[in-house]
Amino acid sequence: MRVAYICADPGVPVFGKKGCTVHVQEVIRALRQLGGHVELFATRFDEEPTSDLTSLRVHRLPPAPKGEVAEREQKCLAMNQELRLLLEDNGPFDLVYERYSLWS
Repeated sequence: MRVAYICADPGVPVFGKKGCTVHVQEVIRALRQLGGHVELFATRFDEEPTSDLTSLRVHRLPPAPKGEVAEREQKCLAMNQELRLLLEDNGPFDLVYERYSLWS
């Protein structure tokens, strides 16, 4: 089963030691243990993956724009189209798991 894991939240570094980071990694590990071939689509990468996640296929999403909140919100919403196309180009996927974030 092919799985796309999406984390477009600019506040969540997918590799590191924050609680939200650990959650991302543990869900990916669980999906892999169940036989899923997981690909990660994420915005923020602050550190290198742990040794058990180095083989994970990673797709880097553009960083969230800076600026006024309303303008930033509109730009983040517009980036969803780019994410959709990226998923289509790399799919098909049997499951798309998205960690909830504002405007994604």
